[in-house]
Amino acid sequence: MVKVSPYALLLLLPGLLHCRYPSHCSSSDIMCRADLALIFFYRGCTHVVSTATATAVWGQGSAGTSFTSSATGLSSTTINGPTYAYPDMANGLLVIDDVNVRILYFPTNSFTATQVWGLGPPGNNFTSSGAGGTTSTTFDTATALLRDAAGGLYVADSLNNRVLYFPSSSYVATKVWGQGAAGNDFVSSTSALSATALNGPGGLALDSTGGLYVSDTGNGRVVYFPPGSYTATRAWGINASGTTLTSGGSGVSAVGLTSPKGIRVDLYGGLYVTDQARIVYYAPGSFTATKVWGQGSGGNSFTTNSASVSPTGLTNALDLALDDLGGLYAVDATANRVIYFPPQSFTATTVWGQGASGTSLTTNASGTTAVTLSNPASVALDNSCRVIIADAANNRVLRY
Repeated sequence: MVKVSPYALLLLLPGLLHCRYPSHCSSSDIMCRADLALIFFYRGCTHVVSTATATAVWGQGSAGTSFTSSATGLSSTTINGPTYAYPDMANGLLVIDDVNVRILYFPTNSFTATQVWGLGPPGNNFTSSGAGGTTSTTFDTATALLRDAAGGLYVADSLNNRVLYFPSSSYVATKVWGQGAAGNDFVSSTSALSATALNGPGGLALDSTGGLYVSDTGNGRVVYFPPGSYTATRAWGINASGTTLTSGGSGVSAVGLTSPKGIRVDLYGGLYVTDQARIVYYAPGSFTATKVWGQGSGGNSFTTNSASVSPTGLTNALDLALDDLGGLYAVDATANRVIYFPPQSFTATTVWGQGASGTSLTTNASGTTAVTLSNPASVALDNSCRVIIADAANNRVLRY
């Protein structure tokens, strides 16, 4: 179900008309493409998913209905340890197939992949695993991905300490962040702490101008690269100035981060970051967090990072997604669940992975069924407002 509010259209139209890129539509959170603005000004994805029972599954055969299987394999219909699932504008699905060291693309409503990255051109070898290594066609432990409005693919290549960019329909990267200011060194994998270096990047986001946010997990910070630049100009997680690019994260506070991973940029430029057992929010232009999820119902406990399985707690927040009104979906990996916080609330009301009711917010059981999860790794919303979860330990991706 998609709801369209005429009043919301009037409010959002000025912002949407100047956008050229999704503000990290890695989960298709916001329709923000100029060429689509005349059709979809406001997608209206509020909390519209009413079921905690999966209706489709990728990675367990071509039928998409095998919810009690967790088999691994190396083919166009199997996945081994998926760590990220990204629905594109057409509801096709990109999946990081971690153990097989590759990225797969499944067309709309298909459970058979038709493209593969990590093995070089022509992108149709589904019976070999990725070679790994440090080249322009390979990666080693991809942790996040997203697409821009032109169909280009960004990949966080964690163990190679870099982010790669593959143009649309290409399996050869043409840009690289994290290996110097030139953006063309595809054979180096050095980790460092500077404006042009990364250390185990774990998350990606784009703003409305095409600027790139990278969760520099190993350095405990989030850095921002302006459009066309491979030199970061801003950093979150260190101090309130946002200009210190030679220091690592400063720990658990309103300005500090410890191990950032999943990131999202909302329609207004606000930044959400997962950081172990919490998720913090930075208002546009600010490097001091003003909200925190996972540390109680008040949303203001910035000096704690305690793990708990409860409606107000998190254990290991790996990723997040936003609906169009600011509701927040959080992957709580260790608790085998994904939970939903309504807009402006720090108390979750819905849970995926803990039974069909969607209300068991104090349990953390794992399983291989249509209502259970085992170590989920990512969450996204597709353009039909459906929840997409990468269920890593079950070697599958689920849709609700």
